[in-house]
Amino acid sequence: MALSRFPSKEEELAHLASFVSELPRTSYLADIMPDVLAAVQDAIRNDIGYIPIGRMISDVASAKQELDQLRKQIAETRKKAQVEADILESRARRAREELQEVQAVANRLCRVA
Repeated sequence: MALSRFPSKEEELAHLASFVSELPRTSYLADIMPDVLAAVQDAIRNDIGYIPIGRMISDVASAKQELDQLRKQIAETRKKAQVEADILESRARRAREELQEVQAVANRLCRVA
């Protein structure tokens, strides 16, 4: 679909949506456009002729890096929690065994008395 010489905002938005939806998934633009599409759409709707793409891409890269770090922290925290859970389970098992021994001794003492 070609744009007219003086397209309306709606025509430009529709053209952009069509363009993005037809991108091959293996193209560079298919990887890039999701990160900038909303800003381009907002710029069209709000009559803004400039989009700080460089800053946006940098912000997205920073956000992705922070997300990776958070995922690593979550994995480490889960690992530590599992270690603590294993320790507590081991202590609980020993406590149950010791309780059984105490009950056995108490039962023997009751029979003797």
